[in-house]
Amino acid sequence: KREYTFSSEPANVNHLCASYYAQDFVSKRSRKSTVLSIEPISKFFLEQYSLAKPNLEGTFRTDEVLYNPRKSGAFVEKLKELAPDLKFVPLAGMTQEQLVKKYSSAKLYVDFGPFPGAERMPKEAVLFGCAVITGRNGASNYYGDVPISDEYKFADFQNQTSEIIEKIRKILVNYDSRISDFDAYRKTVLGLEENFIESLKEVLQ
Repeated sequence: KREYTFSSEPANVNHLCASYYAQDFVSKRSRKSTVLSIEPISKFFLEQYSLAKPNLEGTFRTDEVLYNPRKSGAFVEKLKELAPDLKFVPLAGMTQEQLVKKYSSAKLYVDFGPFPGAERMPKEAVLFGCAVITGRNGASNYYGDVPISDEYKFADFQNQTSEIIEKIRKILVNYDSRISDFDAYRKTVLGLEENFIESLKEVLQ
């Protein structure tokens, strides 16, 4: 692997950036144009959402907290020790159908791992009605990539376990009044496909 040299870019270079995080990084280092081109989630999840949408609102949801163990496993273990009454469910070894079922029945998805881009699983979770809590690592620090209120993002999460647990409890208890806080994120996810196509047209036409 070779490190890309912004100071000696060829004349015919343009940059496609798959997140606001990447666009910010590149635009601060390159004089070339950048195009924001965030890929949508897979067609399967979008099709399943279209089918499930009429029944998602008002559906009974469990007090489960979903997470990706490959990204947040170690930190979630710490939360489990401090709050053994909370039910954390790892999303591992599941088919796409099983993921949709979990996203559609749980109240919350948490992700304290790295966000090298606009990560897939938080987008899938919020689309099917989960509230979302994240750290501020990489793209999750950017509202454009994770458009949720700052109260649901924790910059120093390793030292904010009590605040995070309190926030989790509030969401689980007040899910019905809190879930509208994530409408902007859901709307963003639904618009990704159209925006992605338009960004490619901008570059290739």
